[in-house]
Amino acid sequence: MGSESFSELGNDMNLLQRLAVTYLAGFTLASGLPVSLAFGTAQPDEKALPERDSLSIVLLQSEVAELSKEVLTKKVEAAWAADTAPSDKKKAITASGFSVTKLPSKNDRFVIKTADHRFTLELLSEPYVDKSAISAVSDLRNKKMLLDHRGFIAISFAPETAQEVSSKAKKNIYRKMGAVIASLVNDKTLGVMLPAEEILATSSSSLAEHLSSEDPIQALKDAWEVPVVDASEEDAEMKQAVVDAKKAWPRFVTAFKKQEKNTESFGVKFPFDTPDKKKKEFMWVQVTKITDDLVIGTLANDPVLAQDIKFGDAVEKKISEMSDWMYYRDGELVGGFSVKVLMEREAAKEAGDSKAASDQSTSPK
Repeated sequence: MGSESFSELGNDMNLLQRLAVTYLAGFTLASGLPVSLAFGTAQPDEKALPERDSLSIVLLQSEVAELSKEVLTKKVEAAWAADTAPSDKKKAITASGFSVTKLPSKNDRFVIKTADHRFTLELLSEPYVDKSAISAVSDLRNKKMLLDHRGFIAISFAPETAQEVSSKAKKNIYRKMGAVIASLVNDKTLGVMLPAEEILATSSSSLAEHLSSEDPIQALKDAWEVPVVDASEEDAEMKQAVVDAKKAWPRFVTAFKKQEKNTESFGVKFPFDTPDKKKKEFMWVQVTKITDDLVIGTLANDPVLAQDIKFGDAVEKKISEMSDWMYYRDGELVGGFSVKVLMEREAAKEAGDSKAASDQSTSPK
């Protein structure tokens, strides 16, 4: 087998719009971001980050550059002006006002204050996620990002009282934070975390756009990538899924040739070589043509280990190498044998996590 992943692809992909799976031979299914993931590192001067229950957006960086108060002030002004209707921009900046204060610290740490809110912004050349916690992350794409990051840029908001922030206020706070931190995204940005929302995503060309959108949380969720997880060659269920897919292959060919109006998103999964000769990365191909012995289409996943190929590249693969297939009829998944195995495992894991959390919350103190 190989490394396996499942995902919900964006509507612009025209393949596996609701569900997909890729995998790498030799790798274990779990959620990408464990609730118990350890955040932050101990600081000698002061506690650098707010409590976990604050609202934060964190850029994970391979390198962190210095930032001056003057540059940050200009970025905040531009970010929040862009967040206002054109006719109200000057009025909004002047009326609401804001100030930027650089705190005495060996790190670049700032407070951004408005009439209603107080944000902290910190740039630190130390990992945000403890290495000891990264082993719990099974999504190989996210794990690589976490292992590679060497610093972070975090903007945070902590309520002054214990009173819960309303959903409307929360959305507005994330929008303001997103607009500011989007201006700090650069070629050293590896990914983004929203700890309170349990969102972890690798960087993309659209990251700044997502963060500066009206609803950064929803934008990041909509852009969710295919998780890549391990699947052992000895995995009996996955091996059976491949057998079932090959046996039912004629059904896929018939459906693809008919292209009935109530069918869509025809994909076939194939193995791709990786630098490690012992491992294969299994990814989906959006099918455009089927011959007697070939499937022709475009790659529908972003590779994690496979090289010299990228999302959208033209692909020709032998039918004999096929490991799964899927399409949708009337919005329902047809095929997707490996997808169903992974979904069942994930559902079982989530049920187990929920039960464990419930048992812990109800146990005697």
